Amino acid sequence: MLKQKKKSPAFYTAAKKIESILSFIAVYAKDHNYHKIIVAGGETSGAVTTGLGYSSFYIGQEICPGVPVLIPEENRYLQLILKSGNFGSEDFFLKAMEM
Repeated sequence: MLKQKKKSPAFYTAAKKIESILSFIAVYAKDHNYHKIIVAGGETSGAVTTGLGYSSFYIGQEICPGVPVLIPEENRYLQLILKSGNFGSEDFFLKAMEM
């Protein structure tokens, strides 16, 4: 078994900054009437949903097993697609854009 090297504090600081930037981009997209936001990564998905401020969603059509389209109760015009981990096939993002 390979032993993982411990990540430096700078790594975590950079990761938080990246999540913050992606959250800002999602809020910008919502504020400028984009109707679909696709996010990859569990931590990033959490940062984006927190930034958007939505707390409850309608569950829409499933893109792949375990990854549905989410529609915020507060904004039924927005489709939020959150992909984390190893969910989805190689063409996941193409399918998500076509929904």
